[in-house]
Amino acid sequence: MKKYFSTLLVLVLIVFTFVFSSQAFAQNTNLIHGVTPTKITATLHDEYLDVAGKPVTTDDSWEFWNVGVIGGDQYAKATLTIATTTMTWDGGTGEIPTTHSSSWEGTFSGGPNGKLTVSSAGYSIEGQLVDGQNIVYKNGKSATVNNPDAFDKWTEKSDTDEITSDKTDLNQEDGDSIKLPTTENWDEQPAGGMLDTSFPKVNKVMGDVELSDPDNRPSIWQKTWRLITNTGDWRVWEPATSGQQIKPGSSLKTTAGRAIMEFADGTKFILDRESKITFNAAGGFTIETGTGYMEYRKYGKKIILETRRGKFAIIGTTVSWDVDGDHIQFQVIEGQVEADPDDGHDPIMLTAGQEVLSDEFGMTAPMNFEINSSQARWDKIEQEIINSSDTKKTAPVNYLLLAAIIIGVMVIFIGAIIPIILLLRRAKKK
Repeated sequence: MKKYFSTLLVLVLIVFTFVFSSQAFAQNTNLIHGVTPTKITATLHDEYLDVAGKPVTTDDSWEFWNVGVIGGDQYAKATLTIATTTMTWDGGTGEIPTTHSSSWEGTFSGGPNGKLTVSSAGYSIEGQLVDGQNIVYKNGKSATVNNPDAFDKWTEKSDTDEITSDKTDLNQEDGDSIKLPTTENWDEQPAGGMLDTSFPKVNKVMGDVELSDPDNRPSIWQKTWRLITNTGDWRVWEPATSGQQIKPGSSLKTTAGRAIMEFADGTKFILDRESKITFNAAGGFTIETGTGYMEYRKYGKKIILETRRGKFAIIGTTVSWDVDGDHIQFQVIEGQVEADPDDGHDPIMLTAGQEVLSDEFGMTAPMNFEINSSQARWDKIEQEIINSSDTKKTAPVNYLLLAAIIIGVMVIFIGAIIPIILLLRRAKKK
């Protein structure tokens, strides 16, 4: 009996030894460039004052795998969450902290000096990981990696010799050490969050909405037609589509339609019917006509809205406007706006719940309006645009055909009138 139990015990020990050895072997075969795939987190906390002297905080939270794309698709994903907290008017007696968050997704190339690229709504943010310690942004700020030890045993040579890093992204050549790209060499891209301001995209259109691309020039036939009709607008208008990029210098107009435009940082424009706005190449916007609404989320920076009767410096706020020729109504729903009239008078500081009227006689003093009803109106318009299935777009005008028709009519007219004149002359001679 003792021999039986001794034999059984030996067999059990052999089985356990085999199992643990297999697990250890399996773990070693899962090494990629000398490390085990591990989830990395990194954070950046930033505090500053906006132009109105109010505190603003931003918190960036990164998540990605240390091996990234090198380890395969299952480890390629990278995410970034940006939370911005500001002090906003509560519509009553004071200000309360309000947080706006945006989520970004993309990929990580892998390794302690890999490249992170994430995007949201067609915009992108890039970060360069340096020695597995920090993620450096294009503007010089950096997020701190919380578990840099995940890169401690990283080797440049793959353990399987089957998976190799993308040396192009790291500017690495065979036989050379890794050379990190400088900010001067990084590709320019539209950016949101902490990076430079970019131009928005058309988020949603409802009905007839058109966009003018500054790179498109009118043809000779279009110029001829506009001279004949005395329109004076040399821009080339094409139907706008959802997701379309708005370039610097572009203009957008709604005839029987409406449109929503959005920046990656959450800044939003809504244009009601019969409205027109130009996105100036040098920054800022020109309101040409119509009714619109904007939620401006570039905290700490001013943005200028220009009209025929003055400028409005927006400071992290929500506003609406109604422009009809020389008559302008401008409302501040949230935050602050510096209204600068064109009549030489000093600028006027507007706060939430105040509006001004401006015309050829000047700008009025600030007046009060009902915030909730104004906001409710724009919330309703936005929801109608989002829920609308009406994607009808104005067909582009065939100016060549119009010119041909005009020339044809003129030829027919001349061809008909000349014989009549000749016949009348002959009749007089007789």
